[in-house]
Amino acid sequence: DRYQRRVRGLSVQEMDERPGLVVVADDLGISEPRNLGIMRAMEHGVVRAASLMVNGDAVEHAVQLVRAAGLDAAIGLHLNLTEGVAVCDPECVGSLLDQEQQLLGKTKFRDACAAGTVASEEVAREVEAQLGRFAELMGGRPPAHVDGHQHCHVLALTAPIIADALQRRSVRFARIPEEPGALVSLCSVCSVVSREAAAARCVYLDHGVKASEGFVGLSFCGATYSANDLVSAVRKQLDSGRSSIEAMVHPGLLDPNGYDSFNTSQDRVEELRVLCGTELTNQLEPIVRLCRHDELNKHDPHPHDHGVLA
Repeated sequence: DRYQRRVRGLSVQEMDERPGLVVVADDLGISEPRNLGIMRAMEHGVVRAASLMVNGDAVEHAVQLVRAAGLDAAIGLHLNLTEGVAVCDPECVGSLLDQEQQLLGKTKFRDACAAGTVASEEVAREVEAQLGRFAELMGGRPPAHVDGHQHCHVLALTAPIIADALQRRSVRFARIPEEPGALVSLCSVCSVVSREAAAARCVYLDHGVKASEGFVGLSFCGATYSANDLVSAVRKQLDSGRSSIEAMVHPGLLDPNGYDSFNTSQDRVEELRVLCGTELTNQLEPIVRLCRHDELNKHDPHPHDHGVLA
């Protein structure tokens, strides 16, 4: 590995025994500038996986880039039940949509789930449709992992439905965005997500779907961070005894025509700069193995006995 060769002062055994860290870029397929930034972070930075939004405006562009780079095996599904258009015909998933036939949005979807107005069979329909669309786009390959746009996959209503679909399609890995002991205090929304994720971990485990022990990403809440910030967040997880970690990131090129302030923000460009910088790589390499999801459990003697990757 070209990154490991830059590590000095570690024996081969020490390098091999470092905890695994998979850095995952979300929102692949949402726009061409985001796609280009994510691919740059995968080819020239610390990002080792990306999550494809199959109902994104630029999903075909994303797939072309992935295939040209030979990175198909590193691509998962960014399941999206909250923004944009559904993959299913609108009449089949009416409880997920607003009057304009758009998905409800993060807050309204959460509220609707809590109020019991989202039909579980319609969630199942849309989940299956997005998994099917992923397979069509990726030449029949199943997702390397699954996570949820705006963490829609860890809600009490959605988690059992999604876990069942993943089990039937032999998807082995899902994100559990549980970040206790975060580097900074979580905002109220992220605190709720972390608690929901803790409960959802057992649901996915019951369906044979694994997750990393530790997670980094909620503590940044979409804001910019430095190399030192990200390394400190990873160290916080390691100091808590977690031997496998997923880091959620959102790099991109400047997207002045993006559909919301998150995607048009200069923060995406700054995030890309940090993720591709030698400062971050040089700080991470002595303490973690940069890897994909299927490499996180490298030192687990009983990889099928539990739902975390050790």
